[in-house]
Amino acid sequence: RHVEHAENIAEALERINHPANRKPFDIVFLDLFLPDSYGQETFKLVQESLIIAPPIVVLSGLSDKNIAMDIVKQGAQDYLVKGEFDSNLLEKSILYSIERKKYQDFLRRSESKYRTTFESVAIGIGEYDYSAFYKRVQDLKDEGVPHPKIKPVVTSETAGEWRSLLNGLSMNPEGLRLFGFEDFKDYKANALSIEILEKASYMNAMVIGIWDQDCTLELQVDYKLSSGKLQALKLVRFLGDEMGFHRMLISTVNVTDLKIKEREVQQQSNILNLIAECSRILLRAESFSNCKAPLLELIGKTLHLDFAALFQCDQEKMALEKIEEWPKSKGAKWESELLFTEEFKLMFCGQLNKGEAVTKITPEMADEFADYNLFLVNGKAPVYVVPIMRSDVWEGVIVISRADANVQFSGFELEGLNTISKNIGSAIERYYAQEELKKVNDNLEQNVKERTSELNEAIKDLESFSYSISHDLKAPLRTVNNFSDVLMEDFLDDLDPRAQKYLSNVQKGAQTMSNLIEALLRFSRTGTKKLDVSELDTKQLVNDIFEELKVQVPDRDITVIYSGMVHCQGDYNLIRQVFTNFIWNAIKFTDGEEKALIEINATPMGSLVEFSIQDNGIGFDMEYADKIFGVFQRLHSAENFHGTGVGLAIVQRIVSRHGGKVLAYGEVDKGAKFNFTLPSIGTKVTIEPTRIGVI
Repeated sequence: RHVEHAENIAEALERINHPANRKPFDIVFLDLFLPDSYGQETFKLVQESLIIAPPIVVLSGLSDKNIAMDIVKQGAQDYLVKGEFDSNLLEKSILYSIERKKYQDFLRRSESKYRTTFESVAIGIGEYDYSAFYKRVQDLKDEGVPHPKIKPVVTSETAGEWRSLLNGLSMNPEGLRLFGFEDFKDYKANALSIEILEKASYMNAMVIGIWDQDCTLELQVDYKLSSGKLQALKLVRFLGDEMGFHRMLISTVNVTDLKIKEREVQQQSNILNLIAECSRILLRAESFSNCKAPLLELIGKTLHLDFAALFQCDQEKMALEKIEEWPKSKGAKWESELLFTEEFKLMFCGQLNKGEAVTKITPEMADEFADYNLFLVNGKAPVYVVPIMRSDVWEGVIVISRADANVQFSGFELEGLNTISKNIGSAIERYYAQEELKKVNDNLEQNVKERTSELNEAIKDLESFSYSISHDLKAPLRTVNNFSDVLMEDFLDDLDPRAQKYLSNVQKGAQTMSNLIEALLRFSRTGTKKLDVSELDTKQLVNDIFEELKVQVPDRDITVIYSGMVHCQGDYNLIRQVFTNFIWNAIKFTDGEEKALIEINATPMGSLVEFSIQDNGIGFDMEYADKIFGVFQRLHSAENFHGTGVGLAIVQRIVSRHGGKVLAYGEVDKGAKFNFTLPSIGTKVTIEPTRIGVI
């Protein structure tokens, strides 16, 4: 430690303030009884003369508490009386004084920083003493009055009195600017003249905040100032009794522009909803007459109109005829018809050519276009006319107005009306088209009835023909067969070889024709039988079919490979017939192969299962693939490959009945492949039969 001693005040100040003392003194002990000392005034002189102010401890021979208190209030860290302290007390005084001075300097810097922020922040901040306000609230609580949320304690008559209980202490420049005051003195003198639009509600919110002991309160307050309306967002901080009084800070942010934008966004949202709702009405209505009233009401309520009317153009009479108005209770004296003059057309066509679909008509325009006077049914307020166009044809106009001429329609509102009018024009176009389509449909329905009647007659004829095939044609064939058999058994020896050959050909022809008739009947029955749908184990089904068919060709070397066989749905007997046809064809058309190979695969495809049956037989030319499923269509000679030519036609009909498709792929001498789909487990299958006769 280093201690320097001065004999008088002047010497002490010179040493403390000398430039050579780069490091300031930690503490100064000031003796008020030096030769050039003048008591308490000396302390002030020393304090003001110090360039760098260390903590000062005053030494005096007077033990006067009042003097000691005054000097401490002026900034001394301690007051020691000579002869009343020892080394321990002196050491404590030094340590306490230094630390206390550091803390005071810190507080001073913080206060300076706070004051700078307070003065420069772009938010209005006011400091208030709300002690009287607080006491008034506590008195009401002590009196047992109901909670202000239940019954407000502030009314419009008492709001001014409550407001006067708030004592303004300070306000930053931004706060003064917001409320239009030059300085804080101006604010103090005229604060109560600021007009709060809902001051009773504002004051009651303050009462509730204090009543509930809230720390903060956030609310919106609207002011009416000489410069216009101010919408402010306020944050109230109740700091409580921290400086000997109840202190409160209120920050104020101007949200007027934000609220304007907010209202614009809300308005735009309302217009978009209006357009969407009008479109919904137009789409659901069967004709324009059914939707004109709800359209006008919706437009009127959404845009806060005083009235709206809809006029329809009568092209023959060259007139505008009113067909709807809202509200009907308005009692506006519309003329029944307005002249749809060339001047009127020219006016609106001119506006349309300029891209302005909505025209504003004011009373001043009445002299230029006399007929416009009929639109002016709302006092001095202008009306707006929106044309309804169907392509280039005038269908009508919408006329709207607000009673308050100062409430202007925004550009977005007018654009929304323009969109609605276009949608109405498009809807009218659609209504016309629907009427035309209805006429066509009515004629078509009558034609369908007539064709259906003819078809039913044709189906009856086909069924009758099918019956004839089954009975009338098969009976003579049986006769031919029977008598041929008798000739072969009883008179064979009496016939020469040529007659025997002819008789054998007759038998073969009759048998072939009988087989063809039977095949036709089977083909017919596949479309009339009701489906009996069940779950099918296709692997077991195919295995059973192959074992049965293999018996018919015991000398053949045939290999069948199964892959991915899964269960499906279908009519067991019909699906068995499908697999039987495909497998037998594969066996039949691989007859010339030393080793026949048949591959059967299944692939799940969502609601369907795709099966494929492939062989290494003679195949076919894909050029004729579209004929392969036709009745009696054959791609190979009957002499080499027996069959009726109906099997694949039956297969296609069965698969189609189950909601599937059949496709054929082939290449000459390289085998054939057939793909077909059947319903997977859980898929709904139509089980109603189709009435199809033999064709």
